[in-house]
Amino acid sequence: MQARLSGKQAWRIRRFGPMPSWVGISGSLGVRLPDVDRDVTREVERLVKRGTGIVTGGAPGVDMLAMDAALRIDPTGSHLKVVLPCAFPMFLRYVNALALHDIISHEDATHLSKLLATARSRGCCIEHPEFPKITQEAFSFRNAEVVRLSGKLLAFHVDNSGGTMNTIRHALRAGKDVYRFTYESGRENLGVE
Repeated sequence: MQARLSGKQAWRIRRFGPMPSWVGISGSLGVRLPDVDRDVTREVERLVKRGTGIVTGGAPGVDMLAMDAALRIDPTGSHLKVVLPCAFPMFLRYVNALALHDIISHEDATHLSKLLATARSRGCCIEHPEFPKITQEAFSFRNAEVVRLSGKLLAFHVDNSGGTMNTIRHALRAGKDVYRFTYESGRENLGVE
């Protein structure tokens, strides 16, 4: 079975065969575009309805949309894994700092914090307290963990962002199948991934 793709310039890096038990979802941090929102929500809903779990990184934007869709379809959280780059309280402080610096909206920060708390209460969060600070190294480790826990990767890549590309590279090095949806926002990349 081949996955059906949509979105601007859907780019198949490798043949996407039968669905594994878990599919990684990766995307550009904090970006909210109607096409991205629609595509992420549709793909995650389709996967979870078929019994496939999703693994994502818990960040604002694509990860948040993926968590929201997965928990809406399966409120138990049995089809969701959220890999955090640090301990849960530190990650919540990071999310709130993004809102304070206007990188994401306060509404998204509040919604994401609630989703993360729900995911954690259902045992879906995988925390990495061994990282005392949130750094590029911690995010790269998190991205590699999302890939390690997934059979395949769906990447929703806006403006050729570095964090999503990092996850794609991890997946390709691991020999995982990758689908990359590409989008352009018309904005300058903030470089916060």
